[in-house]
Amino acid sequence: MLVKIGLLMIFFITFLFSSFSTAQSLWLRDFNLIDGTGAPVIKIDQMSIVDGVITEIALKSSEMPTVNGREHQVIELNGAYVMPGLIDTHVHVAHYPDTMKMAKHILTQAIHGGVTSVRDMGGDARVLAEINREIQSGSFIGPTLVYSATMAGPQLFESPLVSSFSVGYNVGAAPWTQLITKNQRIDLAVARAKGSGIHGLKLYADLDFPLLKKIVNEANDQGLLTWAHSTVFPASPEELVNAGVNSLSHAPYLVWQAQDEVSANYADRISGAWDETPANHPKIINLFKKMKENRVSLDPTLYIFKNMANFSPKLKADWTKKAYAWSKLVTKVAHQQGVLITTGTDWFAPSDNEILPHTHDELSLLVKEIGLSPMEAIIAGTKNGAEALGLLGERGTLEINKAADLLILNENPLDNINNTRDIRLIVKNGLLIEPQAEKQITD
Repeated sequence: MLVKIGLLMIFFITFLFSSFSTAQSLWLRDFNLIDGTGAPVIKIDQMSIVDGVITEIALKSSEMPTVNGREHQVIELNGAYVMPGLIDTHVHVAHYPDTMKMAKHILTQAIHGGVTSVRDMGGDARVLAEINREIQSGSFIGPTLVYSATMAGPQLFESPLVSSFSVGYNVGAAPWTQLITKNQRIDLAVARAKGSGIHGLKLYADLDFPLLKKIVNEANDQGLLTWAHSTVFPASPEELVNAGVNSLSHAPYLVWQAQDEVSANYADRISGAWDETPANHPKIINLFKKMKENRVSLDPTLYIFKNMANFSPKLKADWTKKAYAWSKLVTKVAHQQGVLITTGTDWFAPSDNEILPHTHDELSLLVKEIGLSPMEAIIAGTKNGAEALGLLGERGTLEINKAADLLILNENPLDNINNTRDIRLIVKNGLLIEPQAEKQITD
């Protein structure tokens, strides 16, 4: 009897391992490749994926490869369009209450909606670290998760929303949500943040240039990226770039670059001189030249500003009507000046289980309102996003030896950017995932 049980266990383990390995070894056949580099679409006969990594991209058929004696799982795509999975560079998924449940729900919606990597720009790092461990172990299927620690001066911590990032800690005392003052040991503050598992620092508000420079220098020394609001009150956009940050968020706040003096009051962010300031102001043009030179990316977060005026009364913000109108103009100028644009939404999760992540809306706005070509928008939503997250060496484009994060579409997104919504399949690290349109997401 024990022998039979042992044999059954061996069979079960072998079957389980074989099934998992087969899922990780794919042979995609007959598709049109948009690789995310900007190269023209090309007809591909086969792509081989082994252990979640692209190992072959071939124009002509060859003998099916094997892995440890097992053949790949063959997926006939019959002329579908394959592009890199989308990257959202500005999300918030881990807020109190029900933090773990809600974060997993949002990230599940993301992966089934074609978003294969995200950057969380402020949330509970305890929850994000646990989810990240589950993603890496394979026990939870979600996007590649890059997340930040928030650093700011006292003004930010007057908001109860920020306190929801770190329930159980005194305000500003959590390693991933720190109140920073001039008298602090910045090296210790950055080390505490890094110890919480974060990938970068988000510089939020109420920080001047000398303090910013200390934080950025220390982050560089400790191997962390730095991301910031495009004005940190009183630090200007140009001071942020001069300090060495890697990316700026929120196009409306760039208006402060053209002012003679930046307010030290974070609350003044909603009072920008959008009516009086030309988007091509010489000071703004000079800023964009520096951003291009230093490869500082911009996530303009168009979707959030377009829609904030239409939210519920509690969240309604009429000032964003002017902010959004100016955002469109300045983002267009940034693109014309060669600044790296990425697709960050800041309002990522759809309210309805059958609606795709708003990353698709951000792509559409870049094309229809800013004037990017569909190819340029795809690069913004893939390659540029990977660079902003520090992942370009492994993700963001479809090339040999890079991760197999794929969006398989029924129609050509270069003909119509909204075709990114017409998803046939998603591949995440070589794992096949059904699109959200065909799968009801439940808690």
